[in-house]
Amino acid sequence: GSGMAFGAKRSGSSFKSKPRPRTLAPSTGRHDHEYHVVWDEAAKVWNVDRDDDATGLSARQQSAAVDLAIHEAQQDHSKRLDVIVCVQQNDGTFTTVWAP
Repeated sequence: GSGMAFGAKRSGSSFKSKPRPRTLAPSTGRHDHEYHVVWDEAAKVWNVDRDDDATGLSARQQSAAVDLAIHEAQQDHSKRLDVIVCVQQNDGTFTTVWAP
């Protein structure tokens, strides 16, 4: 029965998908703008993107970049826009860190 165990193991790993390096938080369409704090490996900085467009804001520390993103989001929110701020995790997924 040892041969069957091998076959089962091989087929089980075939559907494991690697996370893509750039995964965006699934947009529900409810938000006017979504800010993403994204790690830039080449520049070794955290960049702040808004709706996938670079804002030109960046910081070496994740917490500082998040603060910048939240500051921008709060300005949008003051204009009655619906905004959220997400930060990239180690596995490439995004977690919401601020929402009005």
